[in-house]
Amino acid sequence: MHLVWTKSNSDEGKGVQNHLIECYKGLFFVAPDHLSPSDAATFIARNLISLTYGSSLAELTSLEQLLCNMMKQGVVSSTVVAKLWQVYGFQKKDISKTQRRGAIIILGMLALADPDIVAREVDTLLHIGLGQFGRTDLELARYTCIALHRLNTKQKKGGLLWDLYSDSQGTFEGESSKKLSVDHPVFGRLRSMIHFETTLNEW
Repeated sequence: MHLVWTKSNSDEGKGVQNHLIECYKGLFFVAPDHLSPSDAATFIARNLISLTYGSSLAELTSLEQLLCNMMKQGVVSSTVVAKLWQVYGFQKKDISKTQRRGAIIILGMLALADPDIVAREVDTLLHIGLGQFGRTDLELARYTCIALHRLNTKQKKGGLLWDLYSDSQGTFEGESSKKLSVDHPVFGRLRSMIHFETTLNEW
């Protein structure tokens, strides 16, 4: 996966990256022929979520770059994105923490290429990751914050190693340099999570 960082300013570099993308398409984006389009999207979404299990920060950072490139090439369909949101926001019965975390990790990665992925689901992020589920799973809250940071389309350095904060005025910049007002619910939820008292080291 780390081959994604091979410099692409040469034919050899471009060949390595293209081959890497083709390999991942074959491994994780090809569903069995007998599946319906909806089931195929679910199959692919589950494959993507599984890539986050037990991954180190370095592996997640490389995966993010790879999925960002694939998103720009149109490899990831809107149906797969919708399935990932379904997993993240699922409430009818319990699902594993790793599944929900994996879904928002992948969505945050894809949003680096297309911030609208997050912009359309801000309410879901506030309700799930910065709501009751985030308070019982602080890792979920953390990755939800990273996803929210993708609203800032002017952010140049992106990535999981970058901080979770916006500009010094306390506002997120979105499409066409629009900024959320200071009384937007997102800031109230973020403030609430900052004030959340816990003895857990992960927070």
